[in-house]
Amino acid sequence: IRYKERLEENRFSIERSDNVIVNQQREIDQLKQQLEQLGQEKQDLVVKQQRVVDIQMETVESDKVRLLQCENDELLNKLVSTESKIRQLINESNDYKLKLNSKQMEINSLKFDLENFKHDETILKDQQQEKNELEPIIKQRDQYYAELCKMRDDGNVLKQQMIESFQLK
Repeated sequence: IRYKERLEENRFSIERSDNVIVNQQREIDQLKQQLEQLGQEKQDLVVKQQRVVDIQMETVESDKVRLLQCENDELLNKLVSTESKIRQLINESNDYKLKLNSKQMEINSLKFDLENFKHDETILKDQQQEKNELEPIIKQRDQYYAELCKMRDDGNVLKQQMIESFQLK
């Protein structure tokens, strides 16, 4: 019964771990999508920055140059911010991958334990079956032995009676 309970606990634990893995995989997919979006934003920012630089080179007016420089600085700040977000998302993705690997190892360990429990259960069933097969044979042997002892005792009594009978004659 304990083995069956442990088997059920292991099955339930494996199902929970599988659910956790599926949820973590979804989160990883969402993070990948965010990463792609941020990459596209980065590309857009780089294109805008290049456009700002091109405009700066073409124009001579200092007001336009200053205005474009401010926009360029903003774009650079956004670019730096986007890159840090990308790094953060990559780190989170790597963390989830590590957690996923850890859960997979835990699942493999639980599966191994489950197989061991099944093997142990099979061995115990075989031993119980052997015991059940031997019990009637042992009982029969004990009965024969008891009868043999009784016959031996009866034989000794008869022998004693015969000796006494011959001595009386």
